[in-house]
Amino acid sequence: MQPRQQKILVILCFSCVETIYLIYMFVFFKSTITYNDNNGFSEFMTKLLSNFSWTDHSHAPTGAKKKDGEAWNRICPLGKGLSFVAGAYLLGRCWILWKAGKADLIEWRNINLTILLVGTLVGGAMNLNVAVYLIPVILVEIFIMSFLWP
Repeated sequence: MQPRQQKILVILCFSCVETIYLIYMFVFFKSTITYNDNNGFSEFMTKLLSNFSWTDHSHAPTGAKKKDGEAWNRICPLGKGLSFVAGAYLLGRCWILWKAGKADLIEWRNINLTILLVGTLVGGAMNLNVAVYLIPVILVEIFIMSFLWP
């Protein structure tokens, strides 16, 4: 096996762990901590997105009446669904890297960085819990881009 293929297999292993983490944190994890309280920008984004038909899926249930100290999932249904899309992308990019030529790898690296930055900024603008939950993914992606990208 060539060194490039070995690196892609290591990236696949990291991608599997990232996918499991994303789906767990966005779909199953329950917390008593929210980072959205008194966040004007998050409220602005929620109001801005309320004009669309998917309003019920565009904002986190930060205003829901819960008992003090009660743990509940802080991610909206849209974010839960997008966690599966992000996981599919993380796994699918390994196949793309396997098939891509050497010249295409730099372009795919830029695409990967763009998706990571846009996803974090938009998700964090809508719900700061998303940005906090994505910190480990960002760190792993920086490691992959710095040391493992074929």
